[in-house]
Amino acid sequence: MGTGEDGTVKIWDTNSGQMMKPITGYRYWVTSASFSPDGKQIVSGHENGIVNILDATTGTILQTLTGHEKGVTDVTFSPDGKRMISSSHDKTIKIWDVRK
Repeated sequence: MGTGEDGTVKIWDTNSGQMMKPITGYRYWVTSASFSPDGKQIVSGHENGIVNILDATTGTILQTLTGHEKGVTDVTFSPDGKRMISSSHDKTIKIWDVRK
């Protein structure tokens, strides 16, 4: 998976080296992204402090998490997929309960 200044999350097939599916439409840089343990969701962090949880197949935003005052530097799911952690340039780390 790759992130970038163009506001996309790019998913790559590591066997073929081909891009599988770009998730587009973000207004702000995507600074970090990670798959959930089951591969069904993606969490993305953005330069504006927003964290999104997406459906990995469709790219649809399932949840938007707010609370960081500056850009997100890293995001990842817990091994059980029930929580997600994000860090930010605002010098905070947030643990989110992402169970629906």
